[in-house]
Amino acid sequence: ELLAEGYKEDEAFDLASARMFGPSEGEYGTNITNLIETSNWEQEGQLGDSFTASQQYVYSDKHHGKKIDKLFQQNLDAVNVINQIRSDFEYEVTDLDHYYEYFGGLSKAIENQKGEKVEIIIADTTMERIQAENVQSSINRGVRTRITNPKWIDGLLNHPVQGAMKIAKRFDNLLGLAATTNKVEQWVFNDVYDTYIRDENISKRMEENNRFAYHSMIETLLECNQRQYWNADDEQVRQLQIKMMELEGEIEGDDF
Repeated sequence: ELLAEGYKEDEAFDLASARMFGPSEGEYGTNITNLIETSNWEQEGQLGDSFTASQQYVYSDKHHGKKIDKLFQQNLDAVNVINQIRSDFEYEVTDLDHYYEYFGGLSKAIENQKGEKVEIIIADTTMERIQAENVQSSINRGVRTRITNPKWIDGLLNHPVQGAMKIAKRFDNLLGLAATTNKVEQWVFNDVYDTYIRDENISKRMEENNRFAYHSMIETLLECNQRQYWNADDEQVRQLQIKMMELEGEIEGDDF
């Protein structure tokens, strides 16, 4: 195909053999995290488009960050499984936005190209023997050991302002994972709601720690429901709206 497009044989071979793609020289990231955090997207396909647009520059023997029309997309056509390595205990896939940005973004880019979803495997290399698990299991572990773990929450809330901000970031990550992998289960959102909204003690501590971050967390939960990743019932939505209005009143009061 490259020869038919007019490339010389040595360059066509170089490009056809290329398997490394990324941003153009001097650039970094995919813009997916910005889209998620600002809610500036309507369809999941836009997330895949953002990944493709930013990561389609080829790196090979003869080219260093060159955009070749359709070359990246042709490689995406051949992908059936995505493998993400987890290399240390410090981070779960729920802890960093780079996880959903890259394996999630790649998943959506492939779905855009092929019209079908591909499997995402997490290769956990933190143990003596490498273990492979599906992304849903990895998300569930991150939620249980971090986001809804009372000891984890208590440890973070010992740090004024920053503690709640760190927790709020995990809420953005949950939304990002839901949007890019479609593997965040309903119990996750229900447990998160029970932990941070229904539990009056934690709710009060979150508000005292950082009401702005807490307000952001509630907005994210409502957005997850609005985008139909979470099927919240009427009472859950009502309580979220009440809590958000209360926080808005306190925040506005601080301005006077």
